[in-house]
Amino acid sequence: MFRDLKRINHDFYPKPSTSTEKRGKDGTIYFDFETKASGFLTEADAVNLYEECASVLHASNPYREQRDIRSFYKKFPEYLERISNLLAHHTIVLKGGSHMVIGIIPLAEEGFVQVFQGAQLTGDDEIKAKEVMD
Repeated sequence: MFRDLKRINHDFYPKPSTSTEKRGKDGTIYFDFETKASGFLTEADAVNLYEECASVLHASNPYREQRDIRSFYKKFPEYLERISNLLAHHTIVLKGGSHMVIGIIPLAEEGFVQVFQGAQLTGDDEIKAKEVMD
């Protein structure tokens, strides 16, 4: 499944990030995004989790060696935390690379889910934006 998604859009996997509100020279508010370095479910982790879930779902197959489902159950809280860290604030680059979606999915008690769409600036718009942010 992941291989198929990657074939369609090599940037399909969410990139965990943080944002800092900044103010440009002219007072315009903008957000500076930083990519998180750790503490989230990586793409490789997601592939492993997918495979582990599949093995648990098919654990009672009489033709296979019995699977220790309890060991998977014990790891589940860590997986949930890492998935939450991935999705709490993330970006996804859409196919073609010129548009992105920014998703903010806070814990239930912290607020509402927010989704923003962004596009790559070009030409005069890019020049104006750089002037404001410098």
